[in-house]
Amino acid sequence: MPVSWIEFQGQKILYCDFREHKTDNELLETLEEQLKAYQSVEGQLLFLGDFRGAIGTPRYMERVNRCGAAVFRAQTKCNALLGITGLKIILLKAYNKCSGDNAIPYASEE
Repeated sequence: MPVSWIEFQGQKILYCDFREHKTDNELLETLEEQLKAYQSVEGQLLFLGDFRGAIGTPRYMERVNRCGAAVFRAQTKCNALLGITGLKIILLKAYNKCSGDNAIPYASEE
C-alpha cells in the first residue's frame, strides 16, 4: 500500500511511497490516496514522501500544485521528501515558492 501511517519517536507520520512511479496513473492514484488520508485527519500532520526513482509528470505536478495551496500547506506541520536531488531540487524550490509550502528535500533516508 503506497500510503500508510508510520510511527517514529512517538509521533505518527503519514508516509507516501512514490518510489519508481513513472506514469500519470501511478502518481495520481497515490496522490489521491494521500488526499484521502489528509481529509481523514483534523489539524496538522507530519508528512514523509519517498520519491526515489520517481518522475513527476506534468499532470501530476499540476494536480499537486492545486492541492498544495488548498490542502497540503494548511494541514502539514512538517514536510520531508526523500529522493529529491539534482533538477528535482530546483523544481521543489519552485513548488515551495508557488504553494507557500516549505518541503525539505533529502537525497536518502540517512
